[in-house]
Amino acid sequence: MDGSTETWSLTRKGEVEHIVDMAPFRPEDARTGHFLLSADPASVFKNHLMSMRHFGDHHLTVTERPVTVRREGQQTEHHEVSALQAARKIQQLGLNVSDDEVRRIADLFRDKE
Repeated sequence: MDGSTETWSLTRKGEVEHIVDMAPFRPEDARTGHFLLSADPASVFKNHLMSMRHFGDHHLTVTERPVTVRREGQQTEHHEVSALQAARKIQQLGLNVSDDEVRRIADLFRDKE
């Protein structure tokens, strides 16, 4: 950033994790961003399981390791799970994933255990 645009940063444990700028948004920004995130082999979205859903009273995030539950006014819950448990959780999010696909997803992330 050149300092001329207002930004907001999320920092955890002294490390900057996200930066959001307040620059004007254009439709081509979204198309370019979606392409880069989906096509780059190093993209976190190609190398990690990440699914989330808002329910009435909480927000559930499933990754290949922790499952995170957020409820307003309460401490965030983090639950370590196996690759197979994480893959099964995505079915609970309402994603149309067969049992065979769950096993294949788990196999992709088993080496990270």
